[in-house]
Amino acid sequence: MVDSVDQKEIVPSIDVDVEQPSHDDDEHHEIDEYGNPVQVRLFGVTMSRDAAYYSVDLLCFVLSIASFVSVAVAVQWDAFVWRFYVGLGCFMIFCIVIAEVNHHNKFESMTASFNRWRFPLICTFFVLSIGDFILLQLSDVPDECEVWSSSNSQCPLLDPDDHGVRYMTRSFTIVCGALFVCCILAYWERISYLSAHNAFLTSMLYMTVIGAVFLYFARCLSPPPQRKEEQKYSWSWHQPHDTNQILCFITKFMVVVVLFFVIMGSIVLALFGDASRSSESLGTGAAMIIFIIFSHIIMITPLAPGSVVDVCAGFLFVSLLVNNEGFSIEQAYFISLALTIALHFSGSCCQYFVGKIGAVQIWANKTLPPEMLAASDTVLKTANWFKVGVVGQVFMDTANGLNQGRMDMNFCTQFWSEYASIPNALGLVSLGTILAVSSFGDATIKRYEWLEDAIPLVFMITSLWQMMASSYGAKELLSSSGTVPYWTALEKWYSVQWFYNRGYVPTKQGWQQDVYRLGSAASKHPPPQEKDADGDEAIDMEPAVQVNMAENQPLSLFESIHQFRLSNMSKSHVISTSEEFRGDDDDDMSFLQFCRNRCRRKAEPIFQRRRMVEEKKLSEQSIALRQQHWQSLQQQLDELVQRKQLINVPSKIDIENYFTDSEGIKLYAHYAITASIFLTGMGAYFYISKNISLTLAVSTGLSALQSNNVSSIGWISLLLFWLLVIAYFHRECKDNLMQCRSNLSFVCNGCKHADGYDRSDMETVFNTPIWRSVDTDSSTSTEI
Repeated sequence: MVDSVDQKEIVPSIDVDVEQPSHDDDEHHEIDEYGNPVQVRLFGVTMSRDAAYYSVDLLCFVLSIASFVSVAVAVQWDAFVWRFYVGLGCFMIFCIVIAEVNHHNKFESMTASFNRWRFPLICTFFVLSIGDFILLQLSDVPDECEVWSSSNSQCPLLDPDDHGVRYMTRSFTIVCGALFVCCILAYWERISYLSAHNAFLTSMLYMTVIGAVFLYFARCLSPPPQRKEEQKYSWSWHQPHDTNQILCFITKFMVVVVLFFVIMGSIVLALFGDASRSSESLGTGAAMIIFIIFSHIIMITPLAPGSVVDVCAGFLFVSLLVNNEGFSIEQAYFISLALTIALHFSGSCCQYFVGKIGAVQIWANKTLPPEMLAASDTVLKTANWFKVGVVGQVFMDTANGLNQGRMDMNFCTQFWSEYASIPNALGLVSLGTILAVSSFGDATIKRYEWLEDAIPLVFMITSLWQMMASSYGAKELLSSSGTVPYWTALEKWYSVQWFYNRGYVPTKQGWQQDVYRLGSAASKHPPPQEKDADGDEAIDMEPAVQVNMAENQPLSLFESIHQFRLSNMSKSHVISTSEEFRGDDDDDMSFLQFCRNRCRRKAEPIFQRRRMVEEKKLSEQSIALRQQHWQSLQQQLDELVQRKQLINVPSKIDIENYFTDSEGIKLYAHYAITASIFLTGMGAYFYISKNISLTLAVSTGLSALQSNNVSSIGWISLLLFWLLVIAYFHRECKDNLMQCRSNLSFVCNGCKHADGYDRSDMETVFNTPIWRSVDTDSSTSTEI
């Protein structure tokens, strides 16, 4: 990846060409020297590329002038109106700049420059954003303050019209918006890759309508590649996607919106408000014990979000301590925070011991991502408590805790690694406390009314920590991705899960004998290596030799991948993705020198694209070798079962959505049901959630859901929404219910299925098989 590349290794010495896209049929469309069409179609009219760009520039210029004129005419400083028109005008200017940069074929150079300065840009953005938010809160004038006065308790601390405070906040807002755009452009190649290979971003643009207009102009001015072979390595962020995929993503997004804003943000929050008041009658101790038991159940449930416990703890503990025990809000907050942190450590211990259960290990081995399992075998298994805590932020918290028990991590290491959850607990307990204040009466609400405005700041600080920790964790994972222990562990877990999905799992005896031939049957003679002009191995995208010609026997999977990597990967790529890589004596630099060195690196326009093309091609070839090895074992599986090296288990059945391959009338039905889900979801939001604030839901409970706040249209929309969603995902719902029933039966029967066969002999640890490479005299991988 880009972050790990030294200044001397800016462009890998591999021969990977970034193909220039051809648009439609090249014989009917003239292409310039940059691969752009000379003529494009805009508004249904064929015109020159220059004319199309100038037309869009003129349209954006007119809209920007109209926006700024509207700002000048608006005498009153209404915050929403002012920011709307200024934001629209600035966005139009941004569109003009981006259009002209792309018009002159400098977009790649611009994004490369931003990528070079991405760390200072991100830091500056967060500092200015937090400062702007604080300044806005200190100068926000409520309705009760008609004329600012320092003696008026209803007025803010700062007069927004004095000393240019208002101009500062508005200027900072514009600058923060510009910095945010620059941060996005710094990672544009990654965003482009994700958008080209996933329909989610395109679905979001279509849902906003304005985004669909933006997408239309982008496709007209710079037509994306149309043929599949071109899209493979010359992808573009705005290239078209399958219509059924787009409609499916829109449906999934609406499910998330209704769950968070309608169900969780209104109904569940109102229920929790009433439940917390009812728990006060139980007494502080009893209510806390019940909640602690309930929270531990949530924390050992794999897909349950552990962050819900933090918010609920902040709400419930503060309510109990203030209302029952007479503590002040400040005292109750710090006590709740300490109790929640203790809950995190005790919950991590529960996750650890649950992860040691055989049934849970079997579930984790077949369910968790192979990358997470491979990282456990390499990065985490020998890491200290500090590194384990930070790297763990990359994964889901509950799954990460169960995985630590599955891999038999040292207890003290996993215990102290839970320190990484403290910053999240700090922010989420604060959020729960803010929600609890709404139930303490009008006088307290009036005194702490500024807390509700601090919710965005809480989310910002929590997100900042999560982003920093996840980035560091991802960097640590990336730094080991080129090492032998990591890629052998990754190939091991891909193989284990592939055979598991087809109904085969190794026994302990079978795994000791390397039943999948991962490391055994190694060749003694590596293939010859050709060097390129720079001394690196030349790229040859043909699969590596799969048979040891000297001994006439198949190679092990590790040996096949190893020979392929030696023969087809450049040393610069291997070194830049390995733990041993250090650039320009980074270890001897101070922090400021390190940052300065990063920013001084040359900005290569197509560097990111070339690296991603290289990674994609190498990944495809690794998959091909992997599949070839698996297929060679297919005919031997039944024999291995008879020899008790494998066990038969129920195979995984892939369930496709009913509308996946919709065509004709079925496609129109897909349009209709997606539109219905979108409209009923928005109806549920506007007629239920929009009328119920956080304060109202917490303070009044279920009373907030009565007819004076919620229209019957909202309830009808919500009912129709879920009926349509169940109909849309009826295959998936049925399969999930069957899976839950099967898993529950498996656990309750002590790892025995209905056929009565004892699965306790299944391998659950899966240590990486010992493998001796053919080009060395010592083992390149040991049991991990």
